[in-house]
Amino acid sequence: MRITDIGFADVTALGKWYRDGTLTPADVVEQALRRLAELEPTLNAFANPMSEMARTDARRATVELASGLDLGPMHGIPVAIKDLIEVVGVPTGYGSRVQPSQTASRDATLVARLRSAGAILLGKTNLLEYAYGVAHPEVRQTNNPHDPGRTAGGSSGGSAAAVAAGIVPLAVGTDTGGSIRIPAAYCGIVGLKPSFGLVPLEGVFPLSWSLDHAGPLARNAEDAALLLSCLSCTPMPINKIALGDIRIGLVQSQFSTSALGRAVTDRVNVAIEKLRRGGAQFSEVSISDLDFANRNLITILQSEAAVIHAELYAHNAAGYAAGTRAQIEAGSAVPAIDYVRARRFQTR
Repeated sequence: MRITDIGFADVTALGKWYRDGTLTPADVVEQALRRLAELEPTLNAFANPMSEMARTDARRATVELASGLDLGPMHGIPVAIKDLIEVVGVPTGYGSRVQPSQTASRDATLVARLRSAGAILLGKTNLLEYAYGVAHPEVRQTNNPHDPGRTAGGSSGGSAAAVAAGIVPLAVGTDTGGSIRIPAAYCGIVGLKPSFGLVPLEGVFPLSWSLDHAGPLARNAEDAALLLSCLSCTPMPINKIALGDIRIGLVQSQFSTSALGRAVTDRVNVAIEKLRRGGAQFSEVSISDLDFANRNLITILQSEAAVIHAELYAHNAAGYAAGTRAQIEAGSAVPAIDYVRARRFQTR
């Protein structure tokens, strides 16, 4: 196995090579840091590579595995962390210039769980400012590994790009209204917004208390399940289920027929046909309130973000990107009655 061949290896393969002596976590981290150096700053995926910390942790994991201490499938696996999640002793920049980077005094709960599982934190990844949908002009957008002239999406664009580019097999992002799923789709990888509350958010800077999630980005579903198992302390087994035992609902009213969306819909239809030929059962599903979901999401998100950012806005409104500042100001203008109605809609 040549070290240059392992950039796109999955977690299962890395674990096998660690345990049969083909590779060590130290080998993999050095390869990851070399690839990161080759691709940055073109990708602009990393706010802070955390190189020396990663090397130290990789050496420790190498010794542990060699001595027979095996913490499980995440042991020695490099993971990238979105730069609004606290890592003790490491600055958190939030993709912003409103305030100086804040050095964390503790690990976020999900980071502590990664450490307990033996994962190696390779670095903090760039994001849209405070995960609020705009790239700060001094931070700039993260570019797409498949075409650096295009965006990797957001707000967890750095995490998605790091995985899609073969720097790390896994990354953690956050999702309030699409911030894991959008960059995953743009970069051609797997991104999952877990069930609300499944992954703890202590030590993660909020955008909207009622809507925030943290979750995995990976290159395949099995790796996403392994990372989610670690983040949530809940086993997420990938079982081999016969397609004939699966029932799938199609919300076809949401399938795009526009010139831009048609290509995506065509791919989805190809997948549906493959599943149907394999025995999966399909039925069309109608969710009448779905058309109102986005409007109510925006009402909740803007209102709660305005409260969360009130102190920072008062301190240095000019430090925000213009688009972020405009969204905070719009949230301050949402009538309380609209927010209450939106929360009741959310509950329903």
